[in-house]
Amino acid sequence: MGFTPIELGSDIGGSIRVPAHYSGVMGHKPSFGIVPKHGQIPGMPGTLSLADLAVCGPMARTANDLEVGLDVLAGPDRWDTPAWRLELPPARASDFATLRIGAWFDDDHCPVDASTRRVLGELADSIESANGRVDTEARPGFTLEKVDTVFKRLLFGALSSEHSPSKIEHLAQDTEDSPLGFAKRSTAARHRDWLSENERRFQIRERWREFFQQFDVMLMPVQPRGAFPHDHSDPQWGRSIEIDGVDRPYLDLFSWTGPAGAGMLPATVVPAGIGDDGLPIGVQIVGPYLNDRTTLQVGRLISELCGGCPRPAIAG
Repeated sequence: MGFTPIELGSDIGGSIRVPAHYSGVMGHKPSFGIVPKHGQIPGMPGTLSLADLAVCGPMARTANDLEVGLDVLAGPDRWDTPAWRLELPPARASDFATLRIGAWFDDDHCPVDASTRRVLGELADSIESANGRVDTEARPGFTLEKVDTVFKRLLFGALSSEHSPSKIEHLAQDTEDSPLGFAKRSTAARHRDWLSENERRFQIRERWREFFQQFDVMLMPVQPRGAFPHDHSDPQWGRSIEIDGVDRPYLDLFSWTGPAGAGMLPATVVPAGIGDDGLPIGVQIVGPYLNDRTTLQVGRLISELCGGCPRPAIAG
């Protein structure tokens, strides 16, 4: 609605990127560790430890404001302040012609809907018309299913502190082969299980590092669809979501935020177009670790190409 030029968000599973995508605005999930997180939820007020995966970052209506917001926010936390300094690398390229762009727009593990495919396909065509090159076959050395599983196990582990020990033990007993059963067991995972997933996370980070030796950014969906009517039914992870008339697990909503989350990578979301239902569709621009200025620059270029942030239609 244009009520405010800039806001602050936090993102552990997509809570900067997803509302930006739904609302036709821009959001930036910083590289993990470059923005202090004390005072952020999860963690009760006064908590000194920091949640895994979680970052704080800006939301805005222009890429320039996103970058200003990141410049204000970025720096050491209270523990590192005496010795730690941050100097983010400059953007890898200034225009489409010199960028090496990969695109991962759909996947059988988490299919996107027709509107999302259309909008992202049109975006790739527009970039190529602007002298860019988009490689839609480019992939890092892992599957979406693999990174999605690792990310969600880490995510539920990071959120487990909100449960009592007795509740954790109860969740651990669930053997149901369902998304809800997966969520319960991941929430109750033992520390040795977390250590295994953490090692898998670092293997994924290495595959991303290798990928970004050949490419500057990867364009991805934010979610498999645009915004949908509120659903507050319990249990949350037992819900389903409709994708082109097919009921899919509610957990699919967080399959495309996982690759950047597990990789601890920067990801900038900007509006890419309007879906068939008249609601915004965003694109997620994922870049190498600490190359936040690259994803912001690509967001700037895409925003110029797509006309910036749309405004809601005025009711007559």
